[in-house]
Amino acid sequence: MLGQKKSTCQYEKKFFTEVRNGLKSLFDEADTKRAQKRLRTLSGLVSGMLHSKSSHLSCISKGLPQNIKSASRETHAKRFLENKYTDFKFHYLPFLKPFIIKILENSFKKGEKVVINLVIDGSVMNSRHIALMVSMVVGKRAIPICWVVKKGKKGHFDSHMHLAVIEQAAEIYNQIFAQLSLDTAKNTRITLLGDGEFDSVDLQNLCRQKLNWDYVFRTACDSLLYENEDIFQPKQIHLAQGDTFTFIEGLDFSKNRFKDVAFLYWFILA
Repeated sequence: MLGQKKSTCQYEKKFFTEVRNGLKSLFDEADTKRAQKRLRTLSGLVSGMLHSKSSHLSCISKGLPQNIKSASRETHAKRFLENKYTDFKFHYLPFLKPFIIKILENSFKKGEKVVINLVIDGSVMNSRHIALMVSMVVGKRAIPICWVVKKGKKGHFDSHMHLAVIEQAAEIYNQIFAQLSLDTAKNTRITLLGDGEFDSVDLQNLCRQKLNWDYVFRTACDSLLYENEDIFQPKQIHLAQGDTFTFIEGLDFSKNRFKDVAFLYWFILA
């Protein structure tokens, strides 16, 4: 039993060292003593997450190299995450960029398009905050790209916050595209997906005119749609017997008559 425990400890130490060396190669601020200490803690949390395959605090704290009790490890991890010096710019973005670049380069096959699916969504964070997040869909997982958190209970964000967080995501992807090979960057398209909260004309216009992104948003059953001069709402559509969907192109959307919108009505059988 003692030999097995020693072998496990050696493996965990080796794994931690590999994670730390990998993160250090991407972390420009790792030269100072304070930065090295914080990188050590970050490496421990990443090691714990990879070992446990969970992002719960009790799991990620197990990767910390300190020889302390579980409760103390959790406290140490919580202090690190709540520290004012732990931020998106230095402790997330430097590692996110090469991760996404690797995914895109590995996904690219000559002559084929690479599609990045981004999801924008709002969610509750504990009992006092809500978060608006943009994530990249990779397989069955969503990788957070950027987010904003504010005080409040369950509810929608203002449309200007939708625009702000999407522009932040676009800036990150512009930096990533600049580091991709020419072929990969040229053949990569971004599609933004969102619920009915995000179907504003302003956000659609941002995707089209400024970002050149594709997008697919749900919309409300009482939204206004114009086909030439005929006005209708999604709730007024009735499918022919045996049909499960209808697709209409070249519509105007909302009372603002936002041009050239494609509408898909899809009935999902229970």
